[in-house]
Amino acid sequence: MALRRRDWGWLALMVAVVIWGGQIFNHVEALAQDAYGRIGQMADDRAEVETAILRFYVEDVDAGKLQLSQVDGMLNELDTYSDFLNEREQEDLRMTTEGAFGGLGIEINAVDHYPTVISPLEGTPAWDAGLLAGDQIIEIENESTYDVKLDIIVGKLRGVPGTAANIKVRRPGSSEPIDFRITRAEIHVNSVQFHGLLWDPRAEGFLPLGAPDWLRNAQGIGYIRLSSFSRGATDEVRVALQDLMAKRARGIVLDLRMNPGGLLEEARGVADLFLPKGRLIVSTKGRAQRGEQRLYSERDPAIPPSMPVVVLVDEGSASASEIVAAAIQDNDRGLIVGRPTFGKGSVQTVYNSQFSGRFGLSFSQNALLKLTTAYYYSPSGRCIHKPRWRAGKRGAVVSKAASDTATVYRTSKGREVRGGGGVAVDVAVQPDVPPALFWQLNARQLFFNYAVDYAVKHPELDPQTFDVNEAMLSDFRRFVADSVHAFTYEPRGKKELDDFAKATSEAGYSQEVARRVEELREALMAQKDAEFSRAEPYIRQRLRSAIAGRVWGRQSRTRADFTRDLALKEALTYLTDSGRYAQQIALSPVRPRPQQQEQAAENEGD
Repeated sequence: MALRRRDWGWLALMVAVVIWGGQIFNHVEALAQDAYGRIGQMADDRAEVETAILRFYVEDVDAGKLQLSQVDGMLNELDTYSDFLNEREQEDLRMTTEGAFGGLGIEINAVDHYPTVISPLEGTPAWDAGLLAGDQIIEIENESTYDVKLDIIVGKLRGVPGTAANIKVRRPGSSEPIDFRITRAEIHVNSVQFHGLLWDPRAEGFLPLGAPDWLRNAQGIGYIRLSSFSRGATDEVRVALQDLMAKRARGIVLDLRMNPGGLLEEARGVADLFLPKGRLIVSTKGRAQRGEQRLYSERDPAIPPSMPVVVLVDEGSASASEIVAAAIQDNDRGLIVGRPTFGKGSVQTVYNSQFSGRFGLSFSQNALLKLTTAYYYSPSGRCIHKPRWRAGKRGAVVSKAASDTATVYRTSKGREVRGGGGVAVDVAVQPDVPPALFWQLNARQLFFNYAVDYAVKHPELDPQTFDVNEAMLSDFRRFVADSVHAFTYEPRGKKELDDFAKATSEAGYSQEVARRVEELREALMAQKDAEFSRAEPYIRQRLRSAIAGRVWGRQSRTRADFTRDLALKEALTYLTDSGRYAQQIALSPVRPRPQQQEQAAENEGD
């Protein structure tokens, strides 16, 4: 009997028998019992097919790879988030959820063929040892790093805490390489990358010059940049809010842009910091009734209920970020500003080998199955998930709720919101797209390289008097045009024009056509200066940010980035105008939904 794809889908469900960490749903066992006979029949057929391939296929076949392809085939019939994880992927998953690893504590990137320190993390072994942004790591354990892939470099730098890493660094401004012996430690990557008052002259590395008026008018507005929901994120946000309250913050910006998510418990915890006790945060629904969950806020909020809140989101805000944004929006606790979120509203459960023998299955000891088991729903009932599948996938079954864009849902105060996946914003902000010249300069790491060079030549920089002036812009143009970098900019359309000129020449067109093509090329190249002028505001901001980061650290770099942040600018128009904020969000007493009343009653009974 030929194996059918849907049969493998049944088998995939049976393989997922145990939740990583020990939580086991009773319904899985019931399903398994019902499907034992079917699995046994399929197993016999699969074994016959495998035997035929291994014995008779025209070339030798790796049995292990063949079996793994069967697993991949099953998962390809599902969604993009169901996967079979190898050891490296498991480590990445652990780091995402735990936010910790053994290493030196540096952010690196490839620059001029070598791994280069972008930023050492404060308080880490790399920071204590004196590594600086711009340091090129030319050797690790006496082996050259020239053109070595970054993932290999990262693997060499990470290791067991307490062990030493020997590296050789080429530092701009130093004639000889510098040797470092740095002892690895447990590196915790903070979920809160930055917090503080947006305008705070007392802050270290504060840059007053070059700041626009809208930022200068943001006195008393607190800002929290939350980059992930790894373990401990709730505590980090709580500490940040406490610090901002001590500094007499009168409004809060929670920045969830480009935050891919993380742990559900941390999403619930962060939302709990903003919502009154007893409010629904998120619910999950899957095939199993017992797998459904409803999570409510359990504590009093960390900030006054009357304090205005704006959450910044974009297409990179996913999963846990969307749970928090939707909870704040549906409970009318704050405004959502930016661009619609990604729409990753599905729950993945991780199953391992520890309990697989319970159902007669045999995961290998290092195998992990990550399987989508439920969808997230916002407090108003919207499905956060936006359906996506692997390239080339056809005929997938889509949740009606996940694809519904027509149904109108209501927030606590009756505002209309719609489903269809992701979180729609209350205030939309179009992206600020720099000209192509800017991106070419950025791709060549020329802003970073110039910042390193400038810092070496100007060791006495003062953040209070620093700004990007006309002289620096001219110096930067000379820097990118010199023989070392040999940067040449080709205006958009030049490649297409060159292809056209070649085609007309090969076709034997007249000299008149060739002359006109050349005139057009000259006119196009004359636009280079104009292109630089259009890119100048973006270049100025990026130079300001790069130099601030090189000299005064990551916090100063973040502050420099505020100056051209259009979404932040829009957020401040509401946070600095109480009337406008109140009109948008309708700050009236909120009556809890029926389920909230029920939950409140349960809490009182407890």
